[in-house]
Amino acid sequence: MGETRPARNEPRPEAKHRSLVWGGGLLLLLLLAGCSSPPSQLPEESEAGRQTPRPLDSGDADMGYYEYLPASYATSGRRTYPLLVFFHGIGERGNGTTDLPLVLRNGPPRLIESGGWLDATKVPFIVVSPQSASGSPSADEVQAFLETLLATYRVDPARVYLTGLSAGGYTTWRYLEKYQGLVAAAVPIAGGGNPKLACGMTEVPVWAFHGDADDVVVVDQSVAMVDAMNACSPAPTERAKLTVYTGIGHDSWSRTYDLSGMHSSAVSAERDPYSVSIYDWLLAHTR
Repeated sequence: MGETRPARNEPRPEAKHRSLVWGGGLLLLLLLAGCSSPPSQLPEESEAGRQTPRPLDSGDADMGYYEYLPASYATSGRRTYPLLVFFHGIGERGNGTTDLPLVLRNGPPRLIESGGWLDATKVPFIVVSPQSASGSPSADEVQAFLETLLATYRVDPARVYLTGLSAGGYTTWRYLEKYQGLVAAAVPIAGGGNPKLACGMTEVPVWAFHGDADDVVVVDQSVAMVDAMNACSPAPTERAKLTVYTGIGHDSWSRTYDLSGMHSSAVSAERDPYSVSIYDWLLAHTR
């Protein structure tokens, strides 16, 4: 599936359906977090207020990534920040080193790089955008990556959020199908998961987005996941949401991330409106 803008023709994901456990490593991490302070200094070679590449093998993470630290990060002592992790699409997959700039093509890293991030959100997120060689890391790989981020940055552990587009939307759904204990809310865009596993992921609020003219990942993928979650008994902690853009193809993410899709006439009245910033919606949720 193509993640460049303008869109390109790319193959469909190999699987339309992806298959609540606490990992011992995560539990230990949170226990340690409760009795120790987060790191007070900037990570080496980081620059607050700017997006910094962190190539594979430059630190402890198993994926190369871009980091964005709020401008106040360097001077705010031990203040913690919400963490937003963005997963790219298949067109931005790469080796985590020389291919890393591909991650800047779409989503939050594109907005940050172009100077539009603070126009979209006034909230001082730490934003981390990893690059996967496969285009869609496994749930276990994501969990290990999140644990590394919590040990590296001054993250508020109650405010960890996931989002992703296309293959990254699949990554987001697949992670939630297996892990429920860390993420406070998620926004998967133009992706899909396994509806049979939906009732195991009802503790995390989800707001999905999709275009009804998407011929790469059909809108039915998001519809199936959201409807399956909302049909669960017991019901989700919060009703899962789905916003559908009428007449919009695979790129339903640009208007979602830059907020231009809010109150748009393209938003289908048959599903949920886009009437509040996704960033404000995410931050309304804590663990």
